[in-house]
Amino acid sequence: MPENIQIICLVRLIVAAVCGLLIGVERQTRMKGAGSRTHMMVSLGAALMTLVSSYGFLPIVGAAGVSVDVSRVAASIAAGIGFLGAGVIFVHRGGVVGLTTAAGLWTTTGVGMAIGCGMYAPGITATALMLIAQVLLRGVERREKMQVTELVVGLTDGKGDLVRLYDWLEQRKITVREIDLKRQEGSSVKIVLYIAMPRHFDKADFLRLQEDIPGVQSVEI
Repeated sequence: MPENIQIICLVRLIVAAVCGLLIGVERQTRMKGAGSRTHMMVSLGAALMTLVSSYGFLPIVGAAGVSVDVSRVAASIAAGIGFLGAGVIFVHRGGVVGLTTAAGLWTTTGVGMAIGCGMYAPGITATALMLIAQVLLRGVERREKMQVTELVVGLTDGKGDLVRLYDWLEQRKITVREIDLKRQEGSSVKIVLYIAMPRHFDKADFLRLQEDIPGVQSVEI
């Protein structure tokens, strides 16, 4: 591969990694399951595979009897990101949480592919628009009837206590938007919930969780 093409590839990889990192940092500050490292690797991997698709087969392109369809790699990238998206989506009693993070991973793949093709302007613009959607539009949610906050709860029995915790929240009309589970020693877990609750709800009432649910070890707001 010519040296100038290798330099172009290196620049594109760096730009893709930076864009993915910027998107991921915002998610990580919100304590989401997929943070800066995940988004950075998704964007970097998509850019790398796109570069391989664009330049990796140059030596055999045009050779007699050789047919290359570079679009297959791009299609495979878009399809392959599905398993990551599925890993951050949590379904509970008809409610779905984690969709924003999953959509962010999917779009980050597109950012990496765009930059891998040399489409810097669309890739960087998409990154900026994603940050606007995730940061500024979240502020709009806060000004609506529901107030949005994070709740960190330590549970003794991850499965059973989590069900009771959801029941406790539902009784108070509190909706779980996203959830991140972090297993600790034994069966105990610490979960981070991104919740929407009525504005009249007093956050101090969360301290009652330890009284109402025996398995709750700690509560952080």
